[in-house]
Amino acid sequence: MKEQPKQGSLALAIVGSIIAGIVWFRRHDPPSDDSPFIAVMTCLSFLLFVLYVGGSILFPDLWSKRGKDSARRRVALQRRRIGGFTWSHKQCLRIDQEGIFETRLGMIAWSQVLGLSAQTLIVNDVEMPLLRVYLRDPWRYLENETSALMAYGYRMQLARDARHGRIDIVTRPYRVDVETACEIARELRKDCAEPWIEDWSAATSAAVVEQRLREFELLAATQLEAPPPTPAVRATLQADSRQHSASG
Repeated sequence: MKEQPKQGSLALAIVGSIIAGIVWFRRHDPPSDDSPFIAVMTCLSFLLFVLYVGGSILFPDLWSKRGKDSARRRVALQRRRIGGFTWSHKQCLRIDQEGIFETRLGMIAWSQVLGLSAQTLIVNDVEMPLLRVYLRDPWRYLENETSALMAYGYRMQLARDARHGRIDIVTRPYRVDVETACEIARELRKDCAEPWIEDWSAATSAAVVEQRLREFELLAATQLEAPPPTPAVRATLQADSRQHSASG
């Protein structure tokens, strides 16, 4: 919304430059050979110059900002860490090897994260970038003293006894790019041995999540119940391994 005055000024500058170019072109005396080529090229050059100067005045940091954002993204991806503060420095968002830390929610360990996605909503013509975190026991983080106001919005959509649920973190107040944050978070989550729903999105139904979690629990139980190999089996495996090495 703050960009509208600048956009309006740029539109006026474009229209004004076009009118000025037309007036200049009409009053310009053509060369002696009656060729309009030089006049047309001069007029176009004048228009481009006006647009360049107007754009530089109205948007002085447009290209430098893009360059800074690109460089900041590269550094964050290399370090596998991203974060920022609000303008008052009272709240912080940090994503690193320990997990996702947000001042109101506290530290969310990677073992508690079941899914991650990034989405940008449009609310009243304003973009709202969201880092969507699907995690175990969400009310464990929403019942903190610092998250009382945040928890109020979840009371109608998240049962108090929910085993898992989604929490949205708005990244714009922290001046953090949501796509970069999500990419780093997903890479860090892959380092955790706990199973998670890698293809999870906000459209994933609760039934699908429950099914995937049951599969995780069944797999873990099967691995725990598998008996260790007996000494005879271990000896046979070692003999087969030595025989295979000798034949190779």
